[in-house]
Amino acid sequence: PALGRLASVGCRASPWRPSRGHGIICDGGRPAVPLGPSGRHTGRMSKPYTVVRSITIEAPSERVRALVHDFHEWPAWSPWEDVDPDMRRTFSGPDAGVGAGYAWEGNRKAGKGSMTVTGDTAQQVDIDLRFEKPFAAHNRIELVLTPRGETATAVEWRMHGELSGIMRVFSLVRSMDSMIGPDFEKGLAQLKRVAEGA
Repeated sequence: PALGRLASVGCRASPWRPSRGHGIICDGGRPAVPLGPSGRHTGRMSKPYTVVRSITIEAPSERVRALVHDFHEWPAWSPWEDVDPDMRRTFSGPDAGVGAGYAWEGNRKAGKGSMTVTGDTAQQVDIDLRFEKPFAAHNRIELVLTPRGETATAVEWRMHGELSGIMRVFSLVRSMDSMIGPDFEKGLAQLKRVAEGA
């Protein structure tokens, strides 16, 4: 779902032409990013990226972790659950913790992908995130939980990835932080509401 933003930023690939290859067209048809005849981006290679957002939740860390390491709880707070009311969801593995899996498939904004919990401790939940649509991508998610006394938790949501192919081209039009960061902010705000209201 996070990469569904790429399909809705008003950009698309232009038709391939032998003389100039592909390009990215944005803002009413103006060429924004050219690609060479091979279909490859002609600019500088981008580096790995990390998107980070944080929030403090007035709830103990075990309560927050219960909402994070169990994908059955994600519909209550995930920022992407409402992009497609008909989105198909599949759960696999244990209910929560390492090995728990979640796959989704939906409309153009929701896309298709899967998540698997790869690490689960009192302080951090690690997730392997793979997108198939609208673009293929592999990311690592870390949700770091730091107790603030006995009744509050600082939550840091990190996503690590590498820009390649069409993703690298889109990053020249709009940064991954500006595309995904608002989703993280929305999700953390909703996680705070759910955790504090329990």
